[in-house]
Amino acid sequence: MSLANLAGLLQASGVLPAGTLAQAKAQTGIDIGRDVLPLISREVVVDINNESSPLLTAGLAASSNNGSNLSLGSIPQLPGSLELATEVSDQASAQASVNNIVGALTHAAGGSGAASGALFSPVTLPDGSTGHVVTALPSFGYTFRRAAGHTFLVISSNLAADVRASSKPLAASPDYQAALANVPGTGAPTYVNYTSVSRLLALVDKLLAYPQISKAVGASAITMYQQDAEPLIAPFRNVVVVSRAYGARETQTQSFITVR
Repeated sequence: MSLANLAGLLQASGVLPAGTLAQAKAQTGIDIGRDVLPLISREVVVDINNESSPLLTAGLAASSNNGSNLSLGSIPQLPGSLELATEVSDQASAQASVNNIVGALTHAAGGSGAASGALFSPVTLPDGSTGHVVTALPSFGYTFRRAAGHTFLVISSNLAADVRASSKPLAASPDYQAALANVPGTGAPTYVNYTSVSRLLALVDKLLAYPQISKAVGASAITMYQQDAEPLIAPFRNVVVVSRAYGARETQTQSFITVR
């Protein structure tokens, strides 16, 4: 199905009101069909991990400078790296789409390119490749990666750390390999969800140690989670869900929970 046909289908079904794409282009300068949909029309992977987050640290510093009682020394190394990898047809076309989106955003912000400062700056990543980071938020950026003959646009809130961590891919993890072995099949995978419960619980504990988050959640809710919910979840090691295609119309989904 072409992108134009997809947009037509969404409009005909009422999901996308008529004129929405044209209106969005007129207001933002971003052509959804030309620049956005090609970036998300293929395989999309979302990764949330427990690396420390420079963005949260910067936010905390700004809060401290504005008179907050919090200090950098009182905060643990926070998790918070969010990574999106989306398969694209080729790097040149995807880069052109990104350039169009960035140009529209720069124009909307009142900038005109070099005179107002570039929105993104090129950087050399830990593996020697080139990435592009937001000038005002140097940990947030994007790069391109080739894997098994496919091209991916990778966007990350902690780009350098995620590129460094990619030297040890999830596919090489013994826990991941063992989990997948419990959901075998001959059909081509159309969806894979793997959750390391032990790492997830560690991530939640670190977040709850963050004063602003613990205050927002509330002491009673945290106590209930730690005393009632967390002990029930802790025995689980990981959860994997895999959907496989068999023929044109059949899909089978399997899931498996590994217990410690």
